Order: sequence, then structure tokens, then C-alpha cells
Amino acid sequence: MKIEKPLFKFFYIGIFLLPSAPSIGSIFLFLCLICSLINNFLELIKDRWNITFFISIFLFPIICLIQSSRFFYKFNNFDKSLTWIGLNNWIPLILCFIAFQKFVNSKSDREIIGKLLIAGSFPLIISGIGQYWFNWYGPFEFLNGFIIWFQRPMQTETGLTSLFSNQNYAGSWFCIVWPFCLSFFIQSFRNNLHRFISLGFLISISTCLILTTSRNAWGGLLLLITLLRGASLFWPIFIGITITIISVFLLNILIPLDIQTTISNLFPSWINQEFTSTHFQFRESRPEIWWEAIKLIFKNPLLGLGAGAFPIIYQSLKNAYAGHTHNLVFELALSYGIPITLIVFVPIFLICFFSFKEIYIKKTNNIDINERAWFASFFTLLCTQQVDVQYFDLRISIIFWVLLAGLKTRISPQII
Repeated sequence: MKIEKPLFKFFYIGIFLLPSAPSIGSIFLFLCLICSLINNFLELIKDRWNITFFISIFLFPIICLIQSSRFFYKFNNFDKSLTWIGLNNWIPLILCFIAFQKFVNSKSDREIIGKLLIAGSFPLIISGIGQYWFNWYGPFEFLNGFIIWFQRPMQTETGLTSLFSNQNYAGSWFCIVWPFCLSFFIQSFRNNLHRFISLGFLISISTCLILTTSRNAWGGLLLLITLLRGASLFWPIFIGITITIISVFLLNILIPLDIQTTISNLFPSWINQEFTSTHFQFRESRPEIWWEAIKLIFKNPLLGLGAGAFPIIYQSLKNAYAGHTHNLVFELALSYGIPITLIVFVPIFLICFFSFKEIYIKKTNNIDINERAWFASFFTLLCTQQVDVQYFDLRISIIFWVLLAGLKTRISPQII
């Protein structure tokens, strides 16, 4: 392994700073990316999993060149440079997946990363508590705007956002960290101090997650609990969660009004509002957005319509605003085409499948709760990106590929 110990320290600093100071943390991570690629390029490019992603990196600019010379869907007010800018959400991050495998190659490496994610989230907990209970409102800027903590004012229709610009981003991050909190709490019973600290983080992260009022995060928490419980109950509970989510969309049709009222009285109003149609009457529904996205994907399935095109087209078609497709797979397919989407996401799904078998199905004497936490964190993040897209936040997109890199190194000895 051609990674020097000081470089590991840079990587750890980058991960630690990522939640609260992503601009600075990403600089440390970028240095690690460059050094890892330079020192290990020949080894990395021989890996059959990495070859697929290297191909995607080569194809993305070619697609953009074709899109820039000939757009397949005619509409006004679209800046063609957006499709090039959109590559920042894919090429550098796919390189992170390739380069960072050397930093998450062992169980001990992954355990350290889990602890750093928890420790680095401490400012988010403090700021979230201050925002929700003590009216600490921002935005707060540091280093001439290089670091921004949003700390949005609390309103009746929004929940805790902490340092993020949106409660869904905050909820997604707390979902990422939550399984590591539970993992280290379970392992801390031999040390009273560690048990006290880990319990404090677990309670704090859980509270902040719930207070975001993000339905995506709430559903993610249910999935996390299921995944950490084990494989035996995974599919029945997962199906149950799916049915529950579908039922929410159909609630006003299937359940009589008096029963709805009885059920709603069991929960606080700030929870009830997240499941009432009146709370979302001025927003486009997910099924409507998805259906329009699918139709637009097939306008040019091979090369897509360009990154940033969807909100403009949707506005012109529906006279309503939707910032993205609310589905990461649809987003990539609409932006750059179905072939590149398959090249990127089929390996991701396969890594999930093989790592699930390795962590949950393979016969072992002891349950490795750290490895389950790592899988649960990534798989839940992947699932929640199919009903909303927080991926475009730098913190979430970087940790998406770091977690995937860890799963890949977990299964590659058995696959290659």
C-alpha cells in the first residue's frame, strides 16, 4: 500500500472538518486524492470495478461536447455552460471513490472514519440545539465567506437545519452519522466514560434528526434500525416501510376522516403537518415530478438534455418550480443519458449486493456491528436519494463516495 502515514492524517483531518467546514476539509481531501492517484494509479486502474468508473470519467466530457454543439430539447433561458458545471457533481467525486479506497481499506480504517464523522458532527449538534431552542440564527460567515453556517430562522413549516441551508440536508447528514453512533454505543459498555459519551451523541443525533421534520430522514431512520438489526427481518420490514410510505400518499383516499383525526391526535402538530395534503398544496408532488422526468429522459435517452435543464423545462411545461427530479438516478439519466447512468449506478448496486451478502449473509461467529453500520449508512443514503436529492451538497456527495469506497474494499478480495 503506497500511502504514507502523514497522508492518512490529512485524510482524517478532511473527514473531521467536512461537516462544519467543508471548504477547508475538501482541501485536505483533495490533496489526498491527488497523492493517492499519483502513487497508486497503475494499481487502481487494473481493478475491474475501477475500470468501469474510469470509463464514465472519460465519457462525461464527450457527452458534454455533443450537448454543447447540439441540444435536443429546444427551450429558452438555458445556459449551456451548466451542463459542464454539472460535471463537478460527478467526475471529481468518482475520482474520490477510486482514490480513497486506500484510506478505507481495513476494518480499523473504517472504524476510525466512523468515529471522526461523529466527532466532526459535534458543531452541527450544538448549532442545531442553539437554533431550535435558543434562537441562534445566522447566516454566520467565517474567513470572508469561505465558511458559511446558515442557521436559518425557525418557521412553522420548517424544522431544524443546523449549519445546512435546508432541513432535508441536515436530516440526511444525521442519518449518515446515526448508525455509527449506535455502533460505538453498543461497543462502549466496558468503559463507563465511553458509554456516557457515546450515549450523549446517540441521543443528540437522534433528537436533531427527528427535529429536522424531514420525512426522508424519518424514513431513513426506520431503514437504519432495520439494517442494524440484521438480515432476517430486513426484507419484511423494508417492504412494510415501502407500503407505509405509499399509504401516506393515499391517506386521504383510503382512510375515513374521523379515523384520520383520531390518528393525528396521537402525534404533535409539527409531525402531523408533514403528512397532511394542505401542508404541501403549493408544492409539486413526487409522482408528478418523476413522471415528467421519465418523459423528458426519453426525449434523448442516449445523451440526456444537459445538467440544469430540468427546472427550466418543468417550469415551461407545468408553470411550477421543481429544482431537480427528486431522484438521483433520474437526475443523472436526464442530464447525461441512460448509458452513462447504467455505467455509474449498476456497479454501485452490485457493490451493495455483494457487500450485503458479505456482511449479513456470510456465516461468521460474531456480528460485526461496525461493518453493519458502514453498510447501513451508505445503503440508507442511496435509498433516500431516490425520493429526494441531497447529493448536491458537497458534504453529502463526498461522504457518499467515501462510504461506497469502503464497501468496495470490503468485497473486492472475494470478487476479483
